[in-house]
Amino acid sequence: MLSIARVAKIQLLWSEFNVWPSLEHLTREIGKVIDDEQQAQIFIDTVEVSLSDIAAKIERPAEPLLIVEIRDGRHVRVYGPGSLEDAVLTRLGLENAWQGSTNGWGFSTLSIPEAFRLEGQKVVLHPFYTQEQDSTSTLPTSGLWQHWLDDTSLSINRNYWPWGGFPSALRFAESLVEALEAQAPPNAAG
Repeated sequence: MLSIARVAKIQLLWSEFNVWPSLEHLTREIGKVIDDEQQAQIFIDTVEVSLSDIAAKIERPAEPLLIVEIRDGRHVRVYGPGSLEDAVLTRLGLENAWQGSTNGWGFSTLSIPEAFRLEGQKVVLHPFYTQEQDSTSTLPTSGLWQHWLDDTSLSINRNYWPWGGFPSALRFAESLVEALEAQAPPNAAG
């Protein structure tokens, strides 16, 4: 039998709604598999330092952030406890507006009436494959969604995989900072 490489099965998430410790554990397990536990720890430490730096300079929004993805003309996905996005908000010292129930992946799918009852500054995630387009072109043209989104809504092209570990966490954090900085008044920084 031909053997190309050894295969290791590593559990992705270890505990429900506890994303960050799961990512640390996953990274350490990969370090063991590749026989470089020191590099795995260095990577974890680097991520922590990067997020601490971002947290120190981020413009704090007045309202909690509501991380959403408009799925179609009638549904929105909101990210809360158990999601990578929520874990990053926590690391940055920001509040997630969605504290409702979520599925095993950290999101809930809501209808238009449910979405309209939500409060918080909306952060709209756009799929990465639409990045070359105008980000507003991916939004449903429904007047209801257009009404729901207001001038304070932020827009982020999702250039990360929501279940992609620490590299995805950093990309989301950097994209969020860019969106918040783009929205801030010109003299807010100084």
